[in-house]
Amino acid sequence: MHYQDIATQALLASTMATGSGQYILDLSGDQWTLSSPAINSTVPASLPSQVHLDLHRAGLIDEPYHGLNDLNLRWIAETNWTYTSDPIPGLYVALLLIEVNESDIQQIE
Repeated sequence: MHYQDIATQALLASTMATGSGQYILDLSGDQWTLSSPAINSTVPASLPSQVHLDLHRAGLIDEPYHGLNDLNLRWIAETNWTYTSDPIPGLYVALLLIEVNESDIQQIE
């Protein structure tokens, strides 16, 4: 079995619900920010949302659906955006090695 398969199975096993219930973490709220090199700043954001709404709330763009604004704001869809928040209590991050070559692993005796 390849190490990649083992790592993938370990990650899947660690994220499965335990017992008969599931743990649901609510990510909605106003502790989020939105940023992109295209605007060279960070604006307040909320989830659930979308980039157009958060930029409009921040006063950086006009109403997206008024007149021809949809065409004028096409750059938004062609830009990478990042939503960021402070650490969220109860959320943990698992590090997964995507690829481990057997030749890179040294056997310890």
